[in-house]
Amino acid sequence: MADQPCKWPDAHAYFWIDFSRVPPPLTSEDFSAAVAWAVEQWQSACDFVFTPVTNSVYARLVCSFGLLDESGVELGLTQEPCGVDPRAQLWSKYNTVAAWSPARLKLTVLHELGHFLGLQHAPDGTKSIMSAILDESLTGLTPYDIATIQALYGQHPSAVGTPATPSPQSQTYDPVEIPLPTGGKLRVEFTFVPGS
Repeated sequence: MADQPCKWPDAHAYFWIDFSRVPPPLTSEDFSAAVAWAVEQWQSACDFVFTPVTNSVYARLVCSFGLLDESGVELGLTQEPCGVDPRAQLWSKYNTVAAWSPARLKLTVLHELGHFLGLQHAPDGTKSIMSAILDESLTGLTPYDIATIQALYGQHPSAVGTPATPSPQSQTYDPVEIPLPTGGKLRVEFTFVPGS
């Protein structure tokens, strides 16, 4: 029997952001914006949907900060979906002692969410967000990243000719607002389109 690909069988994940240990100089808004940006990058590249939740109990993915190594070299660490129960809750942790900027955090979250989706590190010398060493000159996913994620989950429906406007059978949900510890809110809106 061939090895099963390392991926989520239903191509959907609820996620929750734990703001309790965001290290200065970062803010909760920086962390929220980094996760939202990374989610949008991956969702635009493939047929996978991330949905925010306001309670960690319902999350398949928990994004948080924690001590990974005291040197700060390790920026992030994320559990992968390889062989796990599809109902399992996995985590994506970011090192509290790393030298962070909002830009570095965005790229690191993008890399770590790639692992959550099932991607491994790119081969040495490949221009990719999935390189083992963070390339801070990147501005998002590369053609290699897009091809690799589409091999697992397929193309995003809009990339294969699905109309950009929702079909009559689609359902738009009320926006979800996630309160931030500093008093702000992250507002997320989504539409479910059957068959996409």
